[in-house]
This record gives sequence, C-alpha cells and structure tokens, in this order.
Amino acid sequence: MEEASNTLRPFSINTTGADMTLELLASKMESGDIEIPDFQRSHVWQMPKASRLIESFLLGLPVPQIFLYQDPETQKLLVVDGQQRLLAIRYFIKGIYKGREFRLTGVNETWNDRTFDDLSESDQRRFKNITLRATIFQQVDPQDNQSVLEVFERLNTGGMALSPQEVRNAVIAGDFNQLAKDLNVNTQWKLLINKKSDDERQRDVEMIVRILSLLENYRQYKKPMNVFLNNSLIKNKKMSDTEKRQLADIFNKTIDIIVQSIGGMAFRPQSTVVLSIAESVFIGIATNNQKNSLTTDINTAYRSLLKDPGFIDATKQHTTDVDNVQKRISIAINTFEI
Repeated sequence: MEEASNTLRPFSINTTGADMTLELLASKMESGDIEIPDFQRSHVWQMPKASRLIESFLLGLPVPQIFLYQDPETQKLLVVDGQQRLLAIRYFIKGIYKGREFRLTGVNETWNDRTFDDLSESDQRRFKNITLRATIFQQVDPQDNQSVLEVFERLNTGGMALSPQEVRNAVIAGDFNQLAKDLNVNTQWKLLINKKSDDERQRDVEMIVRILSLLENYRQYKKPMNVFLNNSLIKNKKMSDTEKRQLADIFNKTIDIIVQSIGGMAFRPQSTVVLSIAESVFIGIATNNQKNSLTTDINTAYRSLLKDPGFIDATKQHTTDVDNVQKRISIAINTFEI
C-alpha cells in the first residue's frame, strides 16, 4: 500500500450552493455543460433503484445533494458525487434506460409502470420543476491542482470512493494520461500484468503512468508516490505528437522484448504481479535498449536480478521510499547492461 502524504498545505476553495430544477440538470447533461468525468465506471443502478429515486422526487421526499467541480479552463461542471442520481433523472425524462424504455417499477401504484410521457401533465411539470441542491466548488489556492485532487478524493459521499487514477482522469487528464490509457490496450502488456480486460478501478493505467514517470525521472523521485505521479501528469499535460509517438514506441518495444526474452510471468515471478519488480525490469531494459547497451542474454540477467540481495531488499518493504526506488532501478539498469 502506498504511503499517504502527511504534508498537505491548507487550501482555499470557493464553494457555492445552487438549487437547480431537474429539467435544467437534465438539459445541462445533454448539452455537456455538466459532464461525467472519465472514471470508466458504468451507470450501475438497476431499474428498481432508479425508479425509487424518481418516486422520491414525485413524493416530495428529500434527496441528497450533488457535488460539482467547476473546471477553471472549460467552465464545465464535472460530477464529483451524484452520477447515479443525475443519470436516473436524465434517462427518466428521455424515456430510455440502458437501451430499454424507462418504466417505473416497484413504486407507488399511482406511478408504477409509467414512463415520463405517461405521467399527467401536472406531474410532468411538477417533476421538471423540482429542485436538487448542488454544491459547486472551484480551487482558488494553491494553484497546483493537488488540493483539488484531495477534494475529489474526500467528497465521494455516495458509494465507493474514487481511486487515485480515477481522480487523475477527472482533474488532470491531458496528453500523458490519455497516452497511458491508449497503451493499456497492448495485449502483451495485459499478459504481463495478468489482465484479460481493463481494470475497473484503472490500476492498470496507473501502473503505466508510474512506470513511464519513473523511466523519465526516477532520480528526482520524491515521496509520496501519488503526488509524484500527479506532478508528472501535470508536467506532461501537453505533449507534442512526436513526444507521444516516441514514448509509445519505447513502451511497446520494451514490452515486446520482455515477453519474448523473459516470458509472460516476468512481472509476477511468484504468480502475483510485483509492481516494484515490474517497474525496475521495464526501466532497466528500456534504458539500456535506448542506449544500445542492452545485454543479449536478457533472461539470464533477469534471473540474476531476482537473486541480487540489494534488489530483493528494495522490492520487498518500504517500496516507495526514495532510497529503495532509486536503488532497485539503478541495480536493474546495471544488471541489464552489456
């Protein structure tokens, strides 16, 4: 488990409350003014649960508020908490739910088995005019995105909290982040990390971000790892097409070399993927391949690396300590060198 930062600075956030009608919320989602960030999480509510929410509105029962983050560049409102509620509202008004007609189910007989269009005109009008409280916030200070990341992580009041990579998708995004998601489709990479499909919490994408960030800058690494990765994504938010092609080429070539020379178990010598070993092996091979100094007997070097006492020590405990990160990567680079 990664160590959490204990050196957070106080931050300033502007927060406003807005009571928006359900019709306005649905309209803003349709137009893109309110956006579901790229969390790679599907709309998980089933029809009965969505129907109960709609019934709560029609009965005049209180519904928990939603949280929206106002992006300073686009001015769009990104949904931090309330995705399921907002989608249920939008789909009910549209009349379609996950490709099916949205008929209320398991609710008061007054509305059971009815679509929005089946409601009386007065109920339609009343539903559209019901308000839902939204808390809208925007970072003021410090201007480094880290405090906004903290807000995203801590304001997940409904359901499962976002993973660090899901938070990065929402707040930082950018070219490097998108490149990592694009590279994640590599079938050889999936073999190495023992994944047949994409990880729902984006841990596979985070592994790529971490490996490529350390490849570029492991000598300047500082704890905590999450902040290091955040800063790497911020630094590389804008990349030229040439930079993206070069990094993709390094990644894909290195993955091919590893699978062909060591095999699909290279990152999981004892059945489970060990991230500290994976990043070291990748960086050791990639660095030497770029310098044309890669040993021709990669498999033997790999076996030797796994027996190195210093390497073993640096991959087993306190794996995100600065000394251990730099030590194991340096050992790997030296081991795979001619």
